[in-house]
Amino acid sequence: MDQVIILDGPAPMDGRPRLVITNVASDNASKTTVSADFADITCPRGTTLTFTAELRGTDGKVLPVADTFRMPISKRGGGEGMLLATMTAGIVTVIAPFTAITDDGAWLVDQATINASLPPAKQMQFRGCTVNVYRAAP
Repeated sequence: MDQVIILDGPAPMDGRPRLVITNVASDNASKTTVSADFADITCPRGTTLTFTAELRGTDGKVLPVADTFRMPISKRGGGEGMLLATMTAGIVTVIAPFTAITDDGAWLVDQATINASLPPAKQMQFRGCTVNVYRAAP
């Protein structure tokens, strides 16, 4: 499911850059649904999602930053996971495999969790995203 929709909302008000998801690709596209704003994704267990995002400054332009950071995710009802975000020239890529037997459920990442392990100078605004992973019939 390759779709590109760039949402260009208002500039951040607190001076922090804004992380904006611009694409979600699935290795199981026919069984994956992605909302137009990328805030809600549904896929079967066994799917790997690849997120692409942009780190935008207060002027809305992509910041030419290269870095990697840990992206904690939490499972509704308890449980945590960790993904690695890789940033090149302000374009962030996160590969999220939902392939383990315990991966079904609702996985969340929001501004608080994304910033939890980042120093204040690297924190960002983020709208958030939920990935709903369901048990697929064999």
